[in-house]
Amino acid sequence: MITVLCTATDPLYAQQDQISAMQRGDYTAAYTAGIETNSATSLGLSCKAALIIGGFKTSGIDSVTWLHKALNACEKSVRLDPTSLPNRLSLAMAMGFESKRLKSVKLAKETKNRLEQLINDFSNSPLPYAALGGWHSEVSAAGFMARLVLGARPSKALTYFQKSDSYALEDTAMTLEYAKMLVRLGRKYYPEAEEKLQSIIEERPQSALDGIIKAQAETLLAAVQTQNRKTILSALSEITAFQNIEKWRSEPPYPFVLQEDP
Repeated sequence: MITVLCTATDPLYAQQDQISAMQRGDYTAAYTAGIETNSATSLGLSCKAALIIGGFKTSGIDSVTWLHKALNACEKSVRLDPTSLPNRLSLAMAMGFESKRLKSVKLAKETKNRLEQLINDFSNSPLPYAALGGWHSEVSAAGFMARLVLGARPSKALTYFQKSDSYALEDTAMTLEYAKMLVRLGRKYYPEAEEKLQSIIEERPQSALDGIIKAQAETLLAAVQTQNRKTILSALSEITAFQNIEKWRSEPPYPFVLQEDP
């Protein structure tokens, strides 16, 4: 779900170098620039950059390190601006990845609670609906016990994505997550998923992140077209952020400061 994070729109010239670094895919430079600027928006972008590095550019213990850097930047950004949807969404998603690593029911529920609160606070934005739909989709895919303990439901994933789609948001990241959810639902939904994936592939990438999203769409579409469930599940795993991060469960947990919704 990293790809659904918002791009900040703060027009301050001090952050243009950071925004440019994000666009061209120099995520380490973008992260560093945001930490140095130390504003709510720049720290929010640093969080996003760290999540991309940890989720897609590194593996093993390095992924954990970058996830914790993301969480630190996220928490700071929310403390500076508790009203920011992008920053609060980034924090909830980063928290979700830490819950996956630690297999923490408490953190998974906190992630869900934060996403539900965002829907209450920003009911006219499609972003929280898509994010909560992604939460239900990802957790449901983890198995029966995860669904039982955490209350995740594929049907709820579909409902939330349909709600986000009702805003007619033309966003390739949202479209990819929607397509992944449809693929998980089974063969009946493959045609709709293929249509959404094809629409992503036909878009010309406008940033480095767009390029990542397009490559992931191509990987998943090729798998879906085989109609082989094993191949499809392998492709879904391949394009999932922080792949196999639960293998590093023994690493110390992130020391959260923000325990309640702002």
